[in-house]
Amino acid sequence: MVVASSLASAQQTAIAEQGTTLEEVIVTAERRAEDLQRTAVSVSVRSGEDLLQQGRFTLEQIVEDVPNINISPQRAGVNNATDNPATAITIRGVGSNGRVGGSGPVVPAVALYVDGVNNGLGSNYDIRNVQALRGPQGTLYGRSATAGVVTIQTNDPSLDRFAGNVAVEAGNYDLVHYTGAVNIPVSDVLALRVSGNRYQQKGYYSRLGAQVDTTDGRVKLLFKPNEQLSLLAGYAFQNNENYSGGNQSTQTADGSVNHDTVVPIGTGESETRQYWAQLDWDFGPATLTYIPAYRTFELNNTGYGSPAPGIFTTTLQSFPTDSYHTQELRLTSNASSGIRWQGGLFYYDNRQQYNFALTAPLPAINLFQTDVNDRRTYDAGVFGEATYPLADTWRLTTGLRYDYTKVEAEKTQVTNLTFPPNYPTLSGAFSRDQGTRDWENWTYKLRLEHDLTPGNMLYASASSGFLPGDTFVATDIANSTLVIATYTPETLTSFEIGSKNRFLDNRLQVNGGVFYYRYGAFQQPVGRSVGGLIQLFTVESSPARMEGAELEAIIQLTAADEITLNVGYINAYYKDKPASFAEGVSQSHIPGIAPWTIDPSYAHTFRLSGNQSLRFQVQALYQSAYDVAAYNRATADAGLQRYYRNSDEVTGNVYLTWQHPRHSVTAYVRNVSDERFKTSVGTINTISPGQGMGPTTLSAPRTYGLVVSAKF
Repeated sequence: MVVASSLASAQQTAIAEQGTTLEEVIVTAERRAEDLQRTAVSVSVRSGEDLLQQGRFTLEQIVEDVPNINISPQRAGVNNATDNPATAITIRGVGSNGRVGGSGPVVPAVALYVDGVNNGLGSNYDIRNVQALRGPQGTLYGRSATAGVVTIQTNDPSLDRFAGNVAVEAGNYDLVHYTGAVNIPVSDVLALRVSGNRYQQKGYYSRLGAQVDTTDGRVKLLFKPNEQLSLLAGYAFQNNENYSGGNQSTQTADGSVNHDTVVPIGTGESETRQYWAQLDWDFGPATLTYIPAYRTFELNNTGYGSPAPGIFTTTLQSFPTDSYHTQELRLTSNASSGIRWQGGLFYYDNRQQYNFALTAPLPAINLFQTDVNDRRTYDAGVFGEATYPLADTWRLTTGLRYDYTKVEAEKTQVTNLTFPPNYPTLSGAFSRDQGTRDWENWTYKLRLEHDLTPGNMLYASASSGFLPGDTFVATDIANSTLVIATYTPETLTSFEIGSKNRFLDNRLQVNGGVFYYRYGAFQQPVGRSVGGLIQLFTVESSPARMEGAELEAIIQLTAADEITLNVGYINAYYKDKPASFAEGVSQSHIPGIAPWTIDPSYAHTFRLSGNQSLRFQVQALYQSAYDVAAYNRATADAGLQRYYRNSDEVTGNVYLTWQHPRHSVTAYVRNVSDERFKTSVGTINTISPGQGMGPTTLSAPRTYGLVVSAKF
C-alpha cells in the first residue's frame, strides 16, 4: 500500500517563512535515509515536536490519526501489565494473539523499534520522529514484523553546540508532565545527551485505580572521530507505579455503562533497564552497522477486580526475571552504488520467569488458579535485500529472510473451579522437554517501482510475513485436565499497489494505495462456558482475508493555510471458518477493527511581529461502527451482540499554539464533544443478561491542558 503524508504541518511539512511549498521529508523506513516520496512502502511520519505540543504522550495518541493502525488502550492497569507494548498494536487487521486465560506475555504481530533496538525503551519522550510502516516487513525487520513496524527515533547527541529544551504540561484529571533534555559537546569528537520524563495523571473513570505514574530517563554518549566512524552508547530506565481497581466500569442491561462497582485499589511496580550501542563504519563501498542491546524487566503487582456482580478476585502477578538480549549486524551499500543492497544477521534471546495467581473466595464459586512459568525464546535470522535499476525510471527490489525460532517452556498450572454441579480441579505440569517447540520460516519481498514523472511514482509489491509460534496451556474439558498446546506460526501473503505524488508545484501531496492479504491460521482465544458464567480457554484458528485502502493527502493552500486528510478502509473477515472456531467466534468479520477511519484537519498560521506566530488547528477523527471483541455462539443465540458493538463515532481535537524561536505555548482540547465508546468488553453471562455483565472499558473523555516549552 502506500501512505505517506503526515497530518500535522510541522510533521510532514516545514513551510518557509512566506513559502507555499511542501518540503522534503527524510525517512529511514527501509534502513537507509531517503525522501519519503521516493520510498516505495506504506509509511506515515509524525514529528516529536508536534506530538509534545499537542499533548500526545501514549502510543495510542501518537498514532491515532494514522490510517489502518489501531492501539489497545495502555491505561488498563496492573491486570494487563506487559513487557512488550507492541502487543497492543494492530495494523491492517493483523494483531497479536491473546494469551489464553489472560495470563502471561504474548508474541507481538508488530515490531516496535526504538533507536534501532527491537522492543526498545523510551518511546514517548525526546522524540525526533515516529515512522509507522504498514504491511509485512519481514525481510528487513524479521521477527514479529508480520503486520508492520513502528520505529521511533529519539534525538541523538550533537557535536555542534551546547543546547537543551524543557517542557511542562498541565491538564485536567490532575495531569502533571515534565520532560527535558540537554546536549553537551564534551570535545570535538565526544558529545553527551541526557533526557528525562515525568508523567502523572489520575484515572478517567477510576481516579486512583487507573492513575498513571511514570518516570523515565536516558543517557546517550556519541564518539565520532571522523565522518566515516561513529559509536553511540546508551542507557535508559523506566519506573512505573501501577494501579488498578477502584471504580470499575460495567455495562447495564440497556447497554449503558456505569461506574458503580467498587473494588479495592491494587498496587504494584515495574522497573525496566536497557543498555545498548550502535557502531557505524563507512569503509567506502558499504557501511557496517552493529547494534547490541540488553534489557531487563521486573514487575510485582497485586490487582483486584469484579468479573461479574458479586464476584471479586485478587490477582498476583510477578516477573522475577525477564531479560531481552538482541544483536544485529548489517551491511548496507552506500549512495554511490548502482545497485542498492543490504544484508545482515539478527539474534534475539528472551529469558523469562512469570508467576500468576488468582483467587475468588465465595461460598458458591471458589475459583483458584496458579501459574508458574519459566521460558526461553530465541530467534536467529539472516536477511538480504537489493534494488536493481532496470531503466532510468524502473526499479526492481527483491528480498529474502530466513528465521529459526525456538521456545523452551516449563509450566505448572492448577485451576480449582467449583460451580454447581461441582466442577473438578484441573492441573498440569510440563517439563522443558515437553514444552520445547521450534520453527523455521522464510519471508520474501518482490517490488516493482516506476517513476511516471519526477514527482509521481507507482509501485506494486508481493511480500510475506509470519508470526512466530508459541506454546500455551489449554483446557481439555472432556477429560477434565490441562494440556500443553501450540500456537502454530501464522503466515501472511500481501499484495499491494500504491502511488506517491506531488502536484501543483509541490503544494499538494497525495499518497495512497490498495492491498489484499491472505492470512493463514488466524488464531483466536475462545471460551468454553461453565454455567454461562465462568470460562475456560483454548485457541482455535481460521483462515482470514484483509482487503482495504489508504489515502494520505496534504495541501498547502496558502503560506498560512493547510489541510490534511487521512483515510483508511479495511474489510477484515474470516474465511471458511472451521466448526470449532465458529462455536467460539460467532462473527464473520474480525472484531476490534473499524472498517472506515476518516481524519481531516485544518490549520491556519497567523504571522506576528518579531518572528512569532500563532497557529490554530482543528481535527476530526471518525470511525465507523464495529464489534469491539469476539463473542461466541451462545452469546449470539441469546441476542447479546449489542453489548459488544460500537456505533459510528466522531471526536474532535483543537490546538492553539503561540510559537517563538525559543519558546512555545500550546493550549489543547482533545475529544471536544466528550464522546465515549467501548474499547474492551468482558465476559457476559448468557443465562441472566444484565446480571452478569463483565468489565467494560471506555475511551478517554474530554481532556484539556497547556504545554509550555523552551529551548536554550
